[in-house]
Amino acid sequence: MTVEVVHETPRNYSGALLAAIAVAVLLGLGGIIWSFELNSKLADQQQALANAAAQNAKLAAAQQETNARLNVALDELKSSLGLTEK
Repeated sequence: MTVEVVHETPRNYSGALLAAIAVAVLLGLGGIIWSFELNSKLADQQQALANAAAQNAKLAAAQQETNARLNVALDELKSSLGLTEK
């Protein structure tokens, strides 16, 4: 009876594995930072949009008020013109 002893040489992947893990961690952190920056920019844009909508509402109200005053003035002018024609 002969016993064969198989000696396997240990493979050393620890350096490549550590490098891959480090790259993955750095990419993950970069992605998280990028997401926070995009979230901040999105919040700023949403605030600017809300401010623009409020300004548009104020301008629309002012325009309606101006139109009402112009209609009153036009009606007065029409009645005044009607009196002078008669």
